[in-house]
Amino acid sequence: MAKNWRKRQTDIKAWESHRPCSDCGERDSVSEPGAGRRDSLCDKCVKLRIERKEAILEFMNTECSYGEDLRIIREEFYFPMQTAGLLTSEQLSVVFSNVQELLEVNEKFTELLQDGIDQGDEDLLNVCIGEIFLEFVNMLPAFQTYCLQQSTSINMLNTLEKEKELLRIFLDVSQNDNSALRRMNLRSFLMAPLQRVTKYPLLLSRISKATTEKHPDHSSLREAKSRVESHLEHINMKSKQEGGSWSLRSFRRDSRKNRDVINIEMRELSMKSAGWPRESTRFVMEGQMQLSQPADGQWVRKGSKALKFQSVHVLLMVHMNLDGGASSDSLAQREPVREAVLVLIKDKSSGKLAVLREPVRLSNCVVSADPDCDDTFELLDIQREAFVLRAAERSRTLQWFRQVKRYSRELGFWKKRRNALPNIMISTVHTRS
Repeated sequence: MAKNWRKRQTDIKAWESHRPCSDCGERDSVSEPGAGRRDSLCDKCVKLRIERKEAILEFMNTECSYGEDLRIIREEFYFPMQTAGLLTSEQLSVVFSNVQELLEVNEKFTELLQDGIDQGDEDLLNVCIGEIFLEFVNMLPAFQTYCLQQSTSINMLNTLEKEKELLRIFLDVSQNDNSALRRMNLRSFLMAPLQRVTKYPLLLSRISKATTEKHPDHSSLREAKSRVESHLEHINMKSKQEGGSWSLRSFRRDSRKNRDVINIEMRELSMKSAGWPRESTRFVMEGQMQLSQPADGQWVRKGSKALKFQSVHVLLMVHMNLDGGASSDSLAQREPVREAVLVLIKDKSSGKLAVLREPVRLSNCVVSADPDCDDTFELLDIQREAFVLRAAERSRTLQWFRQVKRYSRELGFWKKRRNALPNIMISTVHTRS
């Protein structure tokens, strides 16, 4: 009996010494039990966990340092110069651009990062930096605004410093005698947002490399890095278009980068055409579609082959009622929708993008599909005109149809009319679904 018990104990110890790594699943080089760890890890994964934790803490610490530099700009430069009347409100607006907006975003972002780390385990395995970053992806256009105004800001500061002796004295005394500035001048602090936004891909890459593919944050980290890089390329493109003599570091040279940059430009163009602020705008669907404008409602009898289609970029976006605070695409389902529109964008021969017409308000539209033309659907603006739309694939067309019809039904003002039907009737409405 004792002999069998000792044999079982030996078998258990042998199994424990060869059990797979809890992170990667490999059995080689797994440390012996009793090494002071809660999990059975191979040497490689032990090192990765340490690197990941260090990378997360570096991300947090550098974000806090960046926020402190923004506060110094506001507290040690902007407010004193405003109080002393060294610059006019217009000059202050040019020199300091949207620093206040960047500071507010940083404070909310840092608070969320700190909460995640405080609630994390010893190795910070349950801290998902990628997911947190994607929740604050709307901060990137704020960086874009600052970056594109940077040349104008520095040129204005150089000119004012030459013209205003009191300003020059204030800046010199601040740099030499104010210990909070660490002997740095105003120009150095004004570079902080540019340095920060270009560092995000590097920091996210370091965390991603130390995160196993099985980790729930792995895909979010890659997406976050891709989103930042696309915005950096977009900033470079906008700077070049506006005649800027500088550019941020280019991180990618592949074709996907070009598509992402175009997508960012189309989103900006869409928000501008609708007149919506970026904080309350959500993009539900977007992509290339075929568009036709039939002369009458009899096109169904002839079929979609009788229609002339043109390729357009279509963006379905909604305007949300926000209660305040940071927002993200993941919140769209929980916030009430104020308005929904379709924006139609056309590629011009010059290579530039142009809005085809004013946004189509889905609250004024009736959406229908005919069983005999299942590769298309019709969008009837009851105040203006009708459109026939189709995607490259029928499944994609169906996705568009369901989303557009959903918002048309939820927001439609025409539902308040008799029998929930619009004033303008389609002769084939009885055949529509």
